[in-house]
Amino acid sequence: MLETNAAMLHLYLDAGSRLGLARFTERGADILRYVQNCLADPVDGGWWGSQQADPAYYATASHDGRRKVTPPEVSRVLYADWNATMVGSALKAAAVFKDDGLRDFALKSFERVLLACYRPGHGVAHYFDGEPRVRGLFADQMAMTSAALDAHDLTGNVVYEMMAQELAQYAIRTMWDAEAGGFFDCAADASEPAVGLMRRRLKPFAVNCDAVRTLRRLAGASGANDFRVVAERTLDAMAPLALGQGPLAAHYVLAVRAGALR
Repeated sequence: MLETNAAMLHLYLDAGSRLGLARFTERGADILRYVQNCLADPVDGGWWGSQQADPAYYATASHDGRRKVTPPEVSRVLYADWNATMVGSALKAAAVFKDDGLRDFALKSFERVLLACYRPGHGVAHYFDGEPRVRGLFADQMAMTSAALDAHDLTGNVVYEMMAQELAQYAIRTMWDAEAGGFFDCAADASEPAVGLMRRRLKPFAVNCDAVRTLRRLAGASGANDFRVVAERTLDAMAPLALGQGPLAAHYVLAVRAGALR
């Protein structure tokens, strides 16, 4: 799964740099090698969503043994939020390994997925499989906002910052709870028929906490204090829920800590 590998890549590289332990950085390099060899589209940019599960293939002990077996198929779907996470992880890896080619590939990938999934005034779709599908999900807007800010931090290109503002404003306009604070997981007019839990608009705790950090970043980059106000109200809305979240409470702690370190 692209999502898992992208998150673990960032974690290992962060641990390696903060703790000064080469074994974590090396494990990050291993993850990056897999992602770039198996999930990346080397021609147009972007990363496919997953490689099919195949226990026999993955249990093969040696590289030579795997070369004799047909690799599992890769799902040729570009997920907006997973690609956004991978953009951030790839840019971090490019800095750690001083790899300009990876940096350029990450920016190219961000632009490909953005162009495929974005529609003015309607944010980004959840995935692209030849057509953009499933609009109006909060996690997608925040993930792509964060990736746009990563691109802006690296390049200074104001277009990336403007896109981050556009996506955040769309989320605030369609998913923000003005009375109680916090964001619902989807817009009231999400583009696909509601199925399962999507029949109910919920407030995902971890995604809301992560959004606090993204909106603070956006406020700093844009100078628009409205984003900071929304961020702090979101944090206040999540505070009463934190003690009951188990390990997910870490998302709240990180949001609080990031605010204290500003």
